[in-house]
Amino acid sequence: MLSQRMEQERLKRGWTQDDVASRISVSRSAYSNYENGNRKPDIDMVKEIARLYEVSIDYLTCNDAVLPTDNSLIVHDARMRLFFEEFMVSPLRQREELMRFWRFMREDFTDNKQQPQRTQPEE
Repeated sequence: MLSQRMEQERLKRGWTQDDVASRISVSRSAYSNYENGNRKPDIDMVKEIARLYEVSIDYLTCNDAVLPTDNSLIVHDARMRLFFEEFMVSPLRQREELMRFWRFMREDFTDNKQQPQRTQPEE
């Protein structure tokens, strides 16, 4: 499970094994062995990998239902909860694009609120 999750998280971000290896300070072959299941990383390395991918150790090692712990929210609206769950497991590029769009929408809304209302000319 760990090796599959590592590969899944790496591919979601569009990173190569070299990218990840340099970020966690191991050789590419060492990381490749972790990802291929040929070697098991020690607990400190699992912590480092979880930190890099912004997920919990539990998520990396076994539990499908666990989302990244730093980003956990309590959302009572089922549709919003589904949105956030899908957002959190989406590829990084998609999340960044959605956040960029959200900032644009917020700025547009703020700009429209600050503009003076046009009044009808008096006749």
